[in-house]
Amino acid sequence: MISSQAQAAAIPQVILRKCNAEARDATAVTKRSPNVNVDSEALNVEGACGHDEYSAQSSKPSTSFPAAGDDAISLENLFSSSKPDWKLFSALSVASKTLRALTFEAWFKVLLIKSPEDLLDENLPFPEIKTLWTREIHLIHTESWDNFSSWNIEGFSRLNKVRIDCLSTGPLPGRFPFTGSTSLSSITEADVRGVFWPSPMVAQNISRTFPGLKVLKLQQWRIWCGLCHTCCIPKFQRPGPKTIRYEGDGIGLPGHYLQAFSSLADLEAVYLTVGMQDSGKTVLGSEEGKNQNLWSGECDRCIEVMYEDETFRREWVLKKKNVSVKPPRLTTVEWSFWLWPKQDDDTSDWGWDEEEAEVDEGEISEEEVDAGNEL
Repeated sequence: MISSQAQAAAIPQVILRKCNAEARDATAVTKRSPNVNVDSEALNVEGACGHDEYSAQSSKPSTSFPAAGDDAISLENLFSSSKPDWKLFSALSVASKTLRALTFEAWFKVLLIKSPEDLLDENLPFPEIKTLWTREIHLIHTESWDNFSSWNIEGFSRLNKVRIDCLSTGPLPGRFPFTGSTSLSSITEADVRGVFWPSPMVAQNISRTFPGLKVLKLQQWRIWCGLCHTCCIPKFQRPGPKTIRYEGDGIGLPGHYLQAFSSLADLEAVYLTVGMQDSGKTVLGSEEGKNQNLWSGECDRCIEVMYEDETFRREWVLKKKNVSVKPPRLTTVEWSFWLWPKQDDDTSDWGWDEEEAEVDEGEISEEEVDAGNEL
């Protein structure tokens, strides 16, 4: 059985090895091509993760994430790039001046950044990247947040989306390290992936960093249980749900999340993709009669033990139906699930022990817990 601590370190390393391997491949392609010149600079700025095996990913923003059972989903491609393969563009970039300009505009619509230094003006091959072309910045974070220099996005005049891939398992700072308040205020969509311990402090971090959000996408290993106040991998009775969708009432999120997001006046939709296991006792599905308790992140163990008390169950569901502290315009909450792989023939927890998942006392105060319980 693999310990939680070992897997915490191992999972991002799997992704990181894949990125590094593609970086070497991209460098080799650059050296072989006689027609690279400025194009090679563009390729280097973008980073290697946007190429080769990730080419099937579209740069067009999607409205939801792949669900459980989707053949394309795995531990590795949860971090697939939103950029297509540069090889699809390179020939057009040398065909004519007009096509070259259009090609770079399409290519730099999504800017893939692996280091804060990549955002410096001297490291961007064209000034139009900031002033005209880039609508989305895809940031890959692989190191500790301690002493991490900030991402300076000042001057990106058309930026409206940010994606952050968190490949570090360390605790997040109080807010994501950005500079550039004007550009931050223009961001209406955020896509945050790989947060290992998604406590309410992470939701608060997002609210503080991106005050103008309309759409939020979260893709993570675990989810917060509002009953036992721990982060857990949800377990369901086989086969488990593919998607669960809530419309119209601003419900469907853990109460502490709703409280943290309540300052986002324009937030309309939250899409979550979470790993799950099919070894639980909780029955959940999108079919009629399979979500009567309005599942909002509760762990299988809490549901099994606490829902035995019918009075408690009814009161808990009623609280979720009548939430008062929430984002005022939130109308859509959608959960999508991907199935955690088994380690060897272990069909239980794949090494995860929820009893080890204790909340860091510094992450959430008693006042915040009490406030969330009142939601």
